[in-house]
Formats: sequence, structure tokens, C-alpha cells
Amino acid sequence: LNVSAGRGRALLGLGRVAEALAELERAVAAEPKNAEAHADLGSALQRLGRHGEALESVDRAISIDPDDADLHARRGHILKSLGRSAESGAALERAARAGPATAGQARP
Repeated sequence: LNVSAGRGRALLGLGRVAEALAELERAVAAEPKNAEAHADLGSALQRLGRHGEALESVDRAISIDPDDADLHARRGHILKSLGRSAESGAALERAARAGPATAGQARP
């Protein structure tokens, strides 16, 4: 269990995004193969309007867990925020193929 990842997720849930970001950065430094921590870091970055960095974090998460539909859905939402509609659509289609029950339910 990565304590920083858990703390970061809790802070993110409380809307304390800047604090969550610091914890999640520690989490991915401690466990670079933790896809969930990278995904949560991406969520924090996106909520701070740092969409390019958010995309990098989610892409890292996908490289660790390429079959996770939620990760592809998050990627689609971030790409949409960046105005990259065609890529966003492709990512959301990939999410639907990976797991139709969860595609599009990821937190933006």
C-alpha cells in the first residue's frame, strides 16, 4: 500500500487538489509502476488546468495497464479539453472496446 497514493486520492476527493498533487507526485516517485497513482496524478493535474501534463500521466498509466477502460476514457476527456477531438473520439472508442460498462464514466 502506497500511503501517499491513498492520501492523495483522499485529498483529491475533498477538493484539496494542490495538496493532493504533492502527495500523488510522491506516490509515483515511490512506485513508478503504479498505474492508479499515475491516473490520479493525471486527474489532479487536469483539475488544475494542466491538461498537457495530465495527458502525460494518464499515458504513463495506460503504458502500465493498457486494458483499463477507465484510463482510456480519462485520456479521451483530457484530449477533448486540449481541443484534440479526433484523438479524443479514438480514445473513447478504445475505452468502449476495452470495457463498455465503464467507458465514459471516468472522472474528467
